[in-house]
Amino acid sequence: MPRVYFVETSDGVFIQATDAPSPIAEEGIYTQLVEERVREAASAFAVPDFVFDPLKVSKGGAVREVTDALIIASDLALSVQVKARDPLAASGDADKEGRWIKKHAAKGVRQAEGSLRAMIKTGGGRFVNRLGREVDISFDRLIVCNVVVIDHPDPPKVLLEVPEAKNPTLILLRYEWEFLIAQLRSVHGLHRYVHGVALLPAVPLGDELARFNEQVIVAGGLWSSGSANPDTQVPLVDPTLPLIRMGESLPTCEEFWRNLYLSLSECRFKPEHEWVRLETMARFDRLPFSMREEIANHLTSRLRGTGSQLDFFVVQEGSSHTQFVFGVTEVHPSESAPRFEALTHLQHGMQPLAESGGVRETIGIMFYGVPQREPAFTITVVPLAGPSNLTPTQAAELARFCGVGQATPLWPK
Repeated sequence: MPRVYFVETSDGVFIQATDAPSPIAEEGIYTQLVEERVREAASAFAVPDFVFDPLKVSKGGAVREVTDALIIASDLALSVQVKARDPLAASGDADKEGRWIKKHAAKGVRQAEGSLRAMIKTGGGRFVNRLGREVDISFDRLIVCNVVVIDHPDPPKVLLEVPEAKNPTLILLRYEWEFLIAQLRSVHGLHRYVHGVALLPAVPLGDELARFNEQVIVAGGLWSSGSANPDTQVPLVDPTLPLIRMGESLPTCEEFWRNLYLSLSECRFKPEHEWVRLETMARFDRLPFSMREEIANHLTSRLRGTGSQLDFFVVQEGSSHTQFVFGVTEVHPSESAPRFEALTHLQHGMQPLAESGGVRETIGIMFYGVPQREPAFTITVVPLAGPSNLTPTQAAELARFCGVGQATPLWPK
């Protein structure tokens, strides 16, 4: 009988989870079905644009796969290996099955490390994401974490010592993978968690939810007390992220962001510019929930009350030195898009350079309200990076054209 866990949050709410992973009823090779289910979970709860199918390469006259799943958002990557025990092959002997798990978990770690070395050696490769788009990925710039997902019909409690690995590594059961990715709901959040817990003492296989529970409580305590030192106490879980019961609908603001991701995914980019789409999505993926919630609330409110004017606000995200310009209008993009593009260029030129000397980056997203459709908007994307090439005269002309000056950012306060 499946066990039921209750994960405690900082405000006393309990999040119910079960140790039964999503069922596999399809016919086929069991290992391949499990690998696909692992990719499906990542695609459903993160963003399908970030989830890449295995890359097939020729080695020694045979065709091999590089990773069972690759999840990438900008420079953050998760290399996922899956090890599945067919229920028909399981012996029911706890000692024997424990040895199987230890052997295959170690093999999964070695494969994850080997895949990375191979890709760095070749300079990268062309991967296909879950939407069928090809993307050239260079591995030398990626910050990689390894994840080994174990699927077993009745896993015994075993303590797995992770073999010496170059990258932070987490080994967990499939239901734990599905639970974590459903709660964290971003590549950045999942990467932060894996990177952090890899530095902590190992826990027995099947105890990841208990460790997650501890990290939720720690994050909530640091947030409520205001005692976190960003240099020494970085929570492994976003303390502002609301956890959800498995099977329940997402918070309203998260639904808004999923619609925004869908709209970004449907925007037309040339194949050679696919990286622009992915980098734009990755900048949003890094935003803390509290910022995402405030942005969603402002945009939703303004979409309900927008008119013929181009309404806009600015958000500055410190960790990535990215400035976002959000515009809202009911004027058709054929008329409003040129003004919004000019507005984005103007705000980009006014953005102060980061003290660290980072690249100036501005992403403009204009929402065109369409009440009769779902979602109730379409978007226009204006991504800008690098120094502004506007002269003072050009900036003044743009300001007159847009009818605006420099905006006071909605965030930071």
